[in-house]
Amino acid sequence: MRKQYRFEKIQKIIVVSAFGIDRKESASQRIFSLIKGLSENGFIVDFITFKYEEGIINDEISKLCNIIYIRPSLLSSIVRKIINTFKKGKSHGKPGFFESRDSVFWSLINFFFTKGHIVPLIKSFVATVKAISGQKMKDPVIILTSTPPPSYHIIGLITKFIFRKRIIWIADYQDPISFSPFIKSTNNLLFRMIDKLVWRYCDLSITPFKVLKDYLEKVQERLGIVNKNIFFLPKGIEMQTSTFGSKINHNYKIIYGGSLYSAQLPGIYALFEALKALPDFSFVYAGYSAETLMNISSQYGLQRVKIHKTVPYEEFNRLVIEADIILVLSTFFKEATFFGGKLYEFLGFDKPILVIAPKNEEIEELSYEAGGIYISDANPENIKQTLERIAEDLKKKKNFRKSEFYVKYSHSALAKELTELILKNQNP
Repeated sequence: MRKQYRFEKIQKIIVVSAFGIDRKESASQRIFSLIKGLSENGFIVDFITFKYEEGIINDEISKLCNIIYIRPSLLSSIVRKIINTFKKGKSHGKPGFFESRDSVFWSLINFFFTKGHIVPLIKSFVATVKAISGQKMKDPVIILTSTPPPSYHIIGLITKFIFRKRIIWIADYQDPISFSPFIKSTNNLLFRMIDKLVWRYCDLSITPFKVLKDYLEKVQERLGIVNKNIFFLPKGIEMQTSTFGSKINHNYKIIYGGSLYSAQLPGIYALFEALKALPDFSFVYAGYSAETLMNISSQYGLQRVKIHKTVPYEEFNRLVIEADIILVLSTFFKEATFFGGKLYEFLGFDKPILVIAPKNEEIEELSYEAGGIYISDANPENIKQTLERIAEDLKKKKNFRKSEFYVKYSHSALAKELTELILKNQNP
């Protein structure tokens, strides 16, 4: 018989993640959503996170929880300088010693590093133990560890070994760890071992994407793990300010932000090919892959392209507000179709969203629930027709998103769903 805790006795939830203080990243949006929803449902949240030099603290999250900052050590700063030196020393445009995704070194860096620093596992673990010790012994404590990087699950694992049934450990997967299609070298003992231990000892594992849930279940099969459920818990969505430029003969701005990975290139190539035949459309980009976008746009000779390098979160939001259409690019992996967490953030804006992706049930379901999502494969003619349809809708529609969608995907509603999952899936 399962031991059932009364939830009014579970007062404290400890969230351990490298993300959350700076809202511009998709992984941070996930943490912010969880903390805000849990706070709105009356939980006391301790947030243990990594504070790197460039991190900009989100004032809103600091009001919702007790933040415990773990700062980089002197050794971490020295190692970071050494790695940056190797990166600068690369030649002829080839990946450096620490950058090749086929490299075991790159794999280890992906596991043990975040923001260019060594993950402060010992400091974070000590802070977690202190947070648990501050609670009455009779009261259970929830620990939620969220990756990336993968090593953060080690904190949950050791904590579970020490405190046993007093801890309810939730492992949140925002990316795959072992057999990741993003990093070819992760098919190794370290990654497989951590995944096996996590799924053996955690009380619950969750992920914000159905496609990732399916992928992780396939990983479990490859690892020989049975009867360990992974649950889908999407990211929360907040309604944002939106403006519309729906006028006849309007120049329709398409905005895309974030990194551009090689697996997304089929979508961007097809879009630029389509834009050659659409003089009323322009393209705006802001993010880490500015140079890549410049090279691609020059190949197509497009003049209606404006490319920014990374901009502050508020500035990027302003660019989105000024745009007419938001672009989301899926991956074109054989293994799975990943569309990233940015889509959930963009759904907060009442604007049409163009998703360029292979056929995907999750995107289609989300499109039906949310409204205003237009899906096309990476075929230039199909993209052209889809954009023309969006332009017609911009002239006629006042709203694109369904109002009930924001209620279902609110931070508070999803936090309630999480607490229900915990109650149903506690270990005996």
